[in-house]
Amino acid sequence: MVTQRAAGIREACCRFTLLLDDDILLPPDAAERLIGALIRNNADCAIPYWPEGWPKTGKMRSLYAFWGIAVPKPAGGISYTLGGGYYYPLNEPPEEGWETSGGAGAVIAINRDFALAVDATGDTDLQRLSAYALREDGALILSWHLRGGKCLMLPGIRFQHLGGTTRLAFNRLSMAYKVNVYNHIFFWKKYLLPTYITKMVRFRAYCALARYLAGVCFFAVAAAVTARSIQPIYGLLSGFLSCRELSAGKR
Repeated sequence: MVTQRAAGIREACCRFTLLLDDDILLPPDAAERLIGALIRNNADCAIPYWPEGWPKTGKMRSLYAFWGIAVPKPAGGISYTLGGGYYYPLNEPPEEGWETSGGAGAVIAINRDFALAVDATGDTDLQRLSAYALREDGALILSWHLRGGKCLMLPGIRFQHLGGTTRLAFNRLSMAYKVNVYNHIFFWKKYLLPTYITKMVRFRAYCALARYLAGVCFFAVAAAVTARSIQPIYGLLSGFLSCRELSAGKR
């Protein structure tokens, strides 16, 4: 998906461009509202408030928050924990929206001129293991944010996700966990670690990353028990091995 999105940005002919997944049905005024927000706020990216992929039940919210994978907060756009997890808002933004440094990429309105000027149209390294490129949306929005771009999360744009939240078949659990581990560590090292300046903050960040990955291991074991399959564990170990090979320059 990274390659296709980057090609779309490069080949588009308008300053303001709307990027969509192929299973999205937008309300009639969505494009006008998103692009209008870019113009009014001199912003470079706008996304709808979209809680579909966030933990739903109190139990799951507590588990994800405990491991630092996804932590709820009352208000504000997406931001990142030291370990690469994210803080997400429980409430919808006000009409003017919130600035955000992350978010889902099902619907994104962008200032194409800005994306091309800062040479940030997508990170193809995130699809190195699979086209199932986890973290690519967050990496794209964060790359704009780190280059001085202004990204907004807007309320009240209710679109239909015809495919629903991605749920993997059991026979794809191995690759899902492999990519989960590899892409998260890659995302953390490339986009977050360089922003941690002091040794103390870096030490805390490594501890937070270990906690995050321990949480991924916890959910992999739970998935293996539920599916009665070794695939999640195999995928987990393959992901860590891929990270070692990358660090050693073998990949």
